[in-house]
Amino acid sequence: MQACATTAAITRSTRRAIARADQLSELAVATAERVLRDGKPHKLEPMLPSERKIVHLAISDNPAVRTESEGEEPERCVVIHPT
Repeated sequence: MQACATTAAITRSTRRAIARADQLSELAVATAERVLRDGKPHKLEPMLPSERKIVHLAISDNPAVRTESEGEEPERCVVIHPT
């Protein structure tokens, strides 16, 4: 019975991680669109390094924007700039 409970917990944890990654990717794309529309950089909320990486990767293939991390932990955040 212990194995089933552990597997269920891992599955829930994995689903949450996937949902968060999807949420961050959607945020990155939407923010990139906003940056292109407004023509000025936009700073996202502070994130963990693993979350910032998801944002960077989500829009890395878009040549119209660039990303950079700024600030010091734990307040480090991603800034999306038009190119």
